[in-house]
Amino acid sequence: MWLPSWVHLRKKTTDFLEPFGVDIKVLLEAPTEQKLLLIDKYANAVLKEPKNKKDFLNLSSDLQTAYRAVLPDPSAEDYYHEVTAVRVIASRIRDVGLQSIDVSPVKKDLEDLLDKSIQTGEHMLPQIQKLKDLSKLNADALFKFFNKLENKNLQVEGMLAEVEEKIAEMMKRNKQRAGFMDRLTSLLDEYNSGAHDINKIFEELVELANALTEEEQRAVKESLNEEELAIFDILLKENINPKEREEVKKTATELIEKLKQEKLVLDWR
Repeated sequence: MWLPSWVHLRKKTTDFLEPFGVDIKVLLEAPTEQKLLLIDKYANAVLKEPKNKKDFLNLSSDLQTAYRAVLPDPSAEDYYHEVTAVRVIASRIRDVGLQSIDVSPVKKDLEDLLDKSIQTGEHMLPQIQKLKDLSKLNADALFKFFNKLENKNLQVEGMLAEVEEKIAEMMKRNKQRAGFMDRLTSLLDEYNSGAHDINKIFEELVELANALTEEEQRAVKESLNEEELAIFDILLKENINPKEREEVKKTATELIEKLKQEKLVLDWR
């Protein structure tokens, strides 16, 4: 017996995806290689309206729950691949920004959808270009790279997640870097509201990534290590002369050395 919630959610999912040109039936009937292209094409289409990302991910989760509720009805098997396809698209959207893009989180779903065994660590889905690779390109090359992309929204989504992870990691070492997270939050607001087109968001993301690269090199330029730089940033005041700046550096270095010595004493005790 089919529950009303399943019937409703299946139709709701179809109606939600239709305006984006997402056709689950076409995906299921496509050959393997075409399926892989369609997964990215459909994920990118949903992300064309960033504000719909959360709605789709929630809808996908609700659909899975409703489907499990009708099991073990034998006729539920008729819809297994349909539900799996929706789950794979949702997983692609949710996981595209992971530092290590691997099929393992959705391995079984992909194997079922593609009717193909996937080796551990095998990259079936196209990999999003990492910022560290894009940073090697000059402005013209970057523009050409992005301009020829078919799935621009998916690329930007991955970059946003990558930058957020990078800033969070950098802030663990130096809380004074919170301004970078504020800058990213502002960019996310622009992205989610549709205030700028995807090309402008990409441009601003690259600028932010370049600023992060410069920040990572600042300790070396200041002749300090990361710990000393964190203390230096806390002690530093505006409008100080070069001599005073060097004194602050010296204080930061001495303070870190003192803290290390005290830790050694405590560890010995």
